[in-house]
Amino acid sequence: AGADTAALRRRLARRLPSHLVPATVTALDRIPLTANGKLDRRALPDPVVTGGRDDTAATPAERIVLDAFRTALAVTQLSVHDDFFALGGDSVKAVRLARAVGRGVEVLDVFQHPTPQRLARRMRQLDDTGGRPILRPLTPATDDTALTLVCVPYGGGTAAAYHHLAAELAPAVTTWSAALPGHDPAHPGGEPLLGLDETADLITAEILDRVDGPFAVYGHCAGSALAVAVAQRTERQGRRPAAVYVGGALPSTAPAEELQRARHWPADALHAHMKALGGFDGALDATDLHTVLEVLRHDMIQGLRFQTDSGRRQHPPLDAPLVVVIGDEDAATRGYAHAHRDWKRYAAHVELAEIPGGGHYFVTHQPRALAAVIAARTAAPRPPGGPHEEHQH
Repeated sequence: AGADTAALRRRLARRLPSHLVPATVTALDRIPLTANGKLDRRALPDPVVTGGRDDTAATPAERIVLDAFRTALAVTQLSVHDDFFALGGDSVKAVRLARAVGRGVEVLDVFQHPTPQRLARRMRQLDDTGGRPILRPLTPATDDTALTLVCVPYGGGTAAAYHHLAAELAPAVTTWSAALPGHDPAHPGGEPLLGLDETADLITAEILDRVDGPFAVYGHCAGSALAVAVAQRTERQGRRPAAVYVGGALPSTAPAEELQRARHWPADALHAHMKALGGFDGALDATDLHTVLEVLRHDMIQGLRFQTDSGRRQHPPLDAPLVVVIGDEDAATRGYAHAHRDWKRYAAHVELAEIPGGGHYFVTHQPRALAAVIAARTAAPRPPGGPHEEHQH
C-alpha cells in the first residue's frame, strides 16, 4: 500500500501502446492465495474506476467524441478520461467508434488515443494538418532502440494489426506500421486502393526520409510481396534492411492460376476460407464484411501479380537475409519445411523460423513468440555470405 499508482501508469504509458496500459492499478499489502498456494482471484478487490462520474466535455470536439463513445460502447455514463478498451472496447467496436467520430479519425487512432479527451485532441490535430503519412509509429524510439521494424499488414488488414507485436518488441525495437490507403474499415471507399508498385514507392520514400539507423521489414501473408518489393527498392537506393521477414506466406507454384482464382473467388467461399484460417473473428455486419473481403481480394491479387511479374522483371536477389516465419499449425503453409526454399527466387540468404503451435494469424495471436524471432536476429545479426539457409525454432 502507499504505492504511487498514477506514477506507475505514467511509466507504463511511456513503454506500452495506449491500449495495453492498465486502466487501473490497485496496490495490495499481500497477494491472496488459495490453500494450494495459487492466486485466489475471488479474493482480489474490485478495481476502483475513477472515470464515469464526470462526463463534462470542455470543447465541442470532446462532446462529439463522448457521444461517439456512448454509441460504440452502448453506455451512458462516461468521463473524458475513460479508456475505451477498459470499458469493453475491441477491434470491431473501434471501427464503429472511428466511423461515428468521422473527421478522418481511423481505427489506429482509437488504439493510440483511447480516451475521449485524447481522441478529441487527435481529431483537432487532423483538422489542422490534413493529410497523413503511410507509416505510423506504434511505439516511440528510446535510447535503448537498436532497430526500426517497418510492418506491412496482412491482406485486408490495418496498421493496428501490429499493436501487440510492437508492445512485445519495445524498447529494443520500435515498430512502424503501414496504414495502406483504402484499408481502414471505418471509412470504406474514403481513399482509392493503390497498386503494389505505387504503394511500395510511397513506403520506400518514407523509409528513406523518416527512418534513421538500422531497419527491417516485415510482411504477413499477402503483405509479404509488398515487404519484398519495398526491400528491393530500398536496396537500390543504398539502404539495405537488416532483415526482411515474411510471415505466414510461401511463394505460389502457379501464381497465374491463383491470380485467376482470386479474381473470381465467390465472396462467401473466400470468407469461409479465411475464417477456417482463424481470421474474421469479430462480429462485422454485412456491409463491413463485404468491404473487408474486397480489400482482402485486392491485396491477394496485388501479391500474386508481383509474383507473376517477378520473372519478367529480373530483380537481383536481395542482399538482406530473408527470414520465413511460419506457424507450424498453419493450414495455409503446409509443406513449408521444403517449400520455404522457394523464397530463394527473391533472396540469396533464406532462413526458416517456426512458431510452435502457431496458426495463420500468429502475428496477432502469438506476438510474443514472433517477437522472440525478431529479437534474436536484432541481438545477433548475421550478414549474408552468399546463398545460405538456416532453420530456427
